[in-house]
Amino acid sequence: MLYGTPVIATPIAAEGMHLEHRANCMLADTALAFAAAMVDAYRNCTLWEGLVRGGYQNLEDYFSMAAATRNIAQVRGVVH
Repeated sequence: MLYGTPVIATPIAAEGMHLEHRANCMLADTALAFAAAMVDAYRNCTLWEGLVRGGYQNLEDYFSMAAATRNIAQVRGVVH
């Protein structure tokens, strides 16, 4: 995701990562579905670009320094 490559993952691998099928990743729970998702993303330029944009947004929203700073500020507000 960080390198601008669409992510294809199993639902278990995606747990806790705030991932949504066809918004910021492709989710697949079988080998056949995984392969189909890879082909779909590769052949569909609009999907590929949307997954890349969604992936970058997901990283910014949940895993960036700004996100960490917000989370720490929330924890500090709860503790104090």
